[in-house]
This record gives sequence, C-alpha cells and structure tokens, in this order.
Amino acid sequence: MTDTGPVRILIADDHEIVRQGIRSLFDMQTDWEICGEAVDGLDAIEKSKHLKPDVILLDVSMPHLNGLDAARVIRKEVPQSKILMVSQHDAAYMSQRALEVGARGYVAKSELSRQLLAAVESVIHDRQLPGIGSDLPPQKSKPSQPGAPNRATIPPQPTQQPPLAKPSDREKTPQAKDRQFQNMADSVPAMIWISGADSLATYFNRGWLDFTGRTLEQELGNGWGEGVHSDDRQRSLDTYLSSFHSRQPYKMEYRLRRADGKFRWILSHGVPRIGDQGEFEGYVGSCVDITEQRTVEEIRSRLAAIVESSEDAIISKDFNGIITSWNASAERIFGYTEKDAVGKSITLIIPPELQSEETQILRRLRAGERIEHFETERLTKDKKRITVSLTISPVKDASGRMVGASKTARDVTQLKQVEMALRESEQRMRFSLEAANFGSWSWDILTGKVQWSENMERIHGQSAGSFAGNFESFVQCIRQEDRSQVKEAIQRALAGDGRYHTEYRQAREDGTVGWMEARGQVIRDASGRPLRLMGVCMDVSKRKGAEEALKQAREELEGRVRDRTAELERAQERLRALSGRLLRMQDDERRRIARELHDTAGQILVALNLNLVPLEEELAKRDSDLVKPVKESLSLVDELSRDLRTISHLLHPPLLDEAGLPSALRWYVEGFSERSKVEVELHLAEDLGRLPAECETAIFRMVQECLTNIHRHSDSSTASISITHDAQSIKVEIRDQGKGMPMPAPRVGVGIQGMRERIRQLGGSLEIESGGHGTSVVAVLPAKRTSSDTPLETADIES
Repeated sequence: MTDTGPVRILIADDHEIVRQGIRSLFDMQTDWEICGEAVDGLDAIEKSKHLKPDVILLDVSMPHLNGLDAARVIRKEVPQSKILMVSQHDAAYMSQRALEVGARGYVAKSELSRQLLAAVESVIHDRQLPGIGSDLPPQKSKPSQPGAPNRATIPPQPTQQPPLAKPSDREKTPQAKDRQFQNMADSVPAMIWISGADSLATYFNRGWLDFTGRTLEQELGNGWGEGVHSDDRQRSLDTYLSSFHSRQPYKMEYRLRRADGKFRWILSHGVPRIGDQGEFEGYVGSCVDITEQRTVEEIRSRLAAIVESSEDAIISKDFNGIITSWNASAERIFGYTEKDAVGKSITLIIPPELQSEETQILRRLRAGERIEHFETERLTKDKKRITVSLTISPVKDASGRMVGASKTARDVTQLKQVEMALRESEQRMRFSLEAANFGSWSWDILTGKVQWSENMERIHGQSAGSFAGNFESFVQCIRQEDRSQVKEAIQRALAGDGRYHTEYRQAREDGTVGWMEARGQVIRDASGRPLRLMGVCMDVSKRKGAEEALKQAREELEGRVRDRTAELERAQERLRALSGRLLRMQDDERRRIARELHDTAGQILVALNLNLVPLEEELAKRDSDLVKPVKESLSLVDELSRDLRTISHLLHPPLLDEAGLPSALRWYVEGFSERSKVEVELHLAEDLGRLPAECETAIFRMVQECLTNIHRHSDSSTASISITHDAQSIKVEIRDQGKGMPMPAPRVGVGIQGMRERIRQLGGSLEIESGGHGTSVVAVLPAKRTSSDTPLETADIES
C-alpha cells in the first residue's frame, strides 16, 4: 500500500485467460488494486498515460507493438510507473532486455504462480528481483594472442675510439739509444715507428713522415691513428693493443692515408722492445706499402677464379708435352682429377692413332703460332671418345721467352650430334612438306627474286615453268581484292617480330579459284636489317569450304540456342518467383503455427498452471491425499509448456519479431550448443540494429540450416558465426573445422538451395568453400535499414 492508498496495477496481456489468472492471484492481496487491463502494446501506452499506475505488468509478445518497444515509450511518458515484464521467453535473454528498456524485472510465464507475487512486491519496494542480472551467461572474453613481451630496444653504442693521448714531455724526445739509430732508421726504405711502455707512439722515421705528409708532433701518441682508414681503425688498434698487452709480435694489414690524400694498403710488423736489464720498454715496428702487391694478388685470384669457373677445359703443358695445370672443367670433361693428370704426358687423353697431331701442334707452337678452333677427338678416363674444339696458345714468361702452351678444349660432342640431327631433320622436313602437299618459297628482299620449290606451281594451279621468279609475278597470280592484304601482312612482318601469315585467293590457269595459306619468317642481318622472307604455302580450298559450311551451321545453331536460352531463362525466372513465394509461404506458415502454439496452447497452459497452484496450496493446508497428483499435474504442465515453447521457437522464434535478430540468434545458438554439444562462437556487430523482417528471417534460417548441417555431417566440435556490416552491405560468415565436403559439391541439397534462393531473393550472394580443414558459408546482402533504427517511440507509434 502506498501513502495515498492501495498499490494500483495495470495488467497488459493480449490473452484474456492469462489476465484472468493474474487477477485471481492478485485477489488475495488486499492492499493491491487492479486499475486497468490492456490488450496490446499501444493500448498499454494509452492506459499508462491516462491511469498513471504504480506498477505495470507488461507481456512481451503482443500484437501491434511488442512489450519491449512499449516499455521504452512508457518509461519516457510515465516515468513514475514501475514496469515488470512477463513472457514465455527464456529468462537468460529477456531479463537483460527488460533491464535495457527500463523495466524493474522479468518473470517467465511458466513461473507466474510461484514468483509473480514476490516479484511485484520487490518492484513496489524497489528491491532487486532474485536472479535478475545473475542468470545471464558470463561474457566470454577472448584470450589475447600470445606474443613476445615488449622489450626496450637499446641501440648499439658507437664504438668508442681510445682518446688520442699526447705524449708527455719526456716522451717527446725519441726513446732510441742514440742518434745513430735514428740516422739508420731514416735511411731504411721502410716506415719505422717506436712506442713506449704505455703503448703510445714515441718515434716515427723520415720514411713514415714523408709517406703521411705529417709532422712528428702530429703522429706521436695515438695521433698516427688519424691517418688510418675509418673502416680499419678500430680493428688495427685492437690488434695492436691485444699484442701489446700479451707482449707478442704481430702482423696486420690496413689502409693508411698518403700525403696526396689517397689510401694505400700497408703491411705492419711489430715486436716487443726489451731493455738491457730485461725490462719491457715498448714496441718497435716497420710498415711497407703493399698496394701494388695486393692488386697483383687480386688479379691473380680473379684469373684463377675465371679458369676454375670456365665451362671449357683449360690445360697448361710444357714443350715436352707434360701437363702443368688442370682446371675443374678438364676434370669434368675428361674424368681425370688434377692429381691424376698433372705431371703426366698430354698423350694421356689423345687416341693412339692421333698421337702425331701432338707433334705437329708442338712444332707450330715453338714457331710462335696460335691454333684456333681445331676440331679433333680425345679420350676420357673411361676410354670414351669425345669431339673437342681446341684453341692452343704459347705461354711466355716475364722475359718473353716461350715456356709452354695453354690449351682450351671445348666438348662439342653434343653440338656435333645436334648438327647431325638437324641435317636429318631438314631432310625429314623436306619429305614431309612434299608429302603434305606443302610448297616452300624464299624471297630475297634486296634483289626481289623469289624461289619456289618444285611443287609450288602445281599447288598454285600453274603449269611448270610459268612462274617468272620475281615478286611482281607472284603478286599478279593473286586475285585483285586480296593483293592489298597480302602486302600489308608482309609489311607487318618486316616492321614487327618477323612472323608472316596470310590467306589469299589464287586464280588458276583452268579458270577456277583456290584458297592459299602462306606462313613465313623474316631473316635479318646482325644489325636487324631484313634480308630474306621465307616460308611455306599450302592449298586450303577444301578447308575454306568446310569452314564456310561450318559457319552457316554454327549461325543456325546459335540462333536456336539463343531462342532456347531465352525460353529457359523465362522458365527459370518463373521458377525462382515460385520458389520465393514458397519460401515466404513456408515462413508465414511457420510463424502462424508458432503463434497458434503460443496464443492458444501456451496461454491455456499458463492459465491451467495459475489454477492448479492455488489448488495445490489449499490441499497442502488440509494435508489431503490429492496434493501428490496435483503436484504431478503441475510438473506435467511445466514440461508440456517447455516443450511447446521449444517447438514454437524452432518453428519461428518470437524473439525474431519482438527483440530482433541478435537476441533470436543468441537464444538459438545457446540452445543448439546445449542440444548438440557443438561449441559455437557468435560475433555480432554491436551496432547491427534492426533489419527488414525478410532479411532477419533469411539470416536466421541460414544460420539454422548451417548449424544443422554442421551437427549432422561435419564431425566438427566447434563452429563460428560472424555478422558484420558497413554502409552498403551485411556480411554473414559461418565456419566449422570439420571434414569438409567435395568441391564442387556433387549434389546440392535442398537446404543449400533454399539458402541460395533466400539470399538471391534479397539481392545478395552466397559462397561456399570447403576442404580438409572445414567449410565456410559466406552471404553478402545489401544493407537496408528499417524505420526501427530510428527511436521506436516516434517511428512505430506514428506509423
């Protein structure tokens, strides 16, 4: 009871039998008053505004405007009224939706007789209903991807150069024993230096100073390091200091800047200096310029690499015929290793009957001759004969004296075999052309002369000897209307890639006309200038006749195909329209049956439950034997109510119409996972909102069909559903990790056809991919929003 009187309650439900049952429950509450009843959502809004009740009992599933949408409007228009939602839907979803629209709580209709009075009492006194907010499944947060921890990256510090120390006053004076050493060092054609026991340089001779162009004061201490190339400085200092600390001699190479600014390669030696008493006094060393030596060594290394990498055998021998060098290709070609061949006579690889060749070769080499591309035969280690092309040159020493010969041998065995095969191929080609009634021709572009094979006149229908052998005579044989295209084909070949192909009609001597096909290739000189055009020619009159007949038949067939295709397309369009109507009729029938189950059997069961509960309580007070069958009846009523609700929701979930696609999918996925034991991940765009009814139905049926197929056929224990959107489209993607199905599918089932037709009817597309790692079904539909994307209290009511 309120301060001004009894608590005024408005009941909003579209079923009289349910309202009657609720009234019977409230009759026992003397401080409560039913101030009015509403039969749909719009009626509930109007009576809430007029009656301003303390509590509004609001059913979710009502015609014209569902309870959730009505609750939003009531909360805005009559904020002092407290709303309690009731429905046959699962509490796990509807309790959360009830709180979202501003209701104080939610009671399932199957629990009205047990929980309604307590729920109303809690709403009146602003207490939280038991279980509200706690029945919702916990939000599963996806674990973040494992990754490497972020580590601060410390950039490498630049190598610290040792400070350029300056010698002490004592060290500015050379530490040599006497002037005689300095004079001797200055006269040596090398660069001499001395360092003290502290590793700092104390002396450089005149050769060093002249080379670097620096003064003694600039070089002392660590000053000499300024002239070392930056790439070599740290390495040379490390080598020097490492040897210095270990008192060991060292040798190293580095680049030093000469007085003219150029860097030269230096070979530096250093050894410890030991005093008369055995004490360590520092180091003494010498440096020499080895730039030219390194250049020569690099040239030799490159030449050696060229010899070793050459595909030709390169062999050196003296004038006695003894082998002095043998490269890797010589080993590959002849089979002898370098160890086997060097020191042996060159006759090792010369056949016995050709031994006299070597005598003649040596004689010509001694006379200073060079032997170019001399082809002969040689023997391999396994006594196989190979054909080689030899180039032999005399080898001279530094004084110009001939000391031997260098022989380059190229294995041309395969080349000879190719040449022989080519000659045989040319002979076979000539025979084939004649047998196939092909003629060959050659046009000398510079002279204008044309050569025809013996059968060309016969092919062109001319008598023997009638062709004049020039380009003009050839053109005259062609029909007037085809001459220009033949000349154009020739010009394209000359200006392009050189390929020539054309067809033309030839006037024969007997008055008939024959079709000719010519193919050719332009031959060019080294500068690319065309020299000759040569090719073949054949009589294709029979083929042209067949092509003309085939063309006419094809045109007739294509006309028939076009007519038949148009007829099939019209039939297919009619079939698609019929299919769309059948799908809509099926959905309407599902919705009607579901609504019938909800509006008749479901509500009767609610009323029956409301009638049996007071009876159970009254019999329990009397300790009657009839309590047990009444309890059993209540249990059967609850079980039947759950079964009817499940069947109704599977036929057409009311949530799809009342709460929208997201809530309907969450409910269905949860129930599917519980029934099938298939774990399903559901990802929905947060701002998905309401879609047109036909679009929501199509997506829901697609998900329903795919999950059913996954459970029945895929053997997958997991599945995922993702629905995203942008301004132009909505994308639905369903995946499993099962065994997949053959692609393309050998037989498309009714379910897949139904999905395709639903999506096609909405102007979308459906793609299916499957393999050994699972199957994915992706649908893309055009984005069309309903008016429910705008605030419902203005859009729906005004409509």
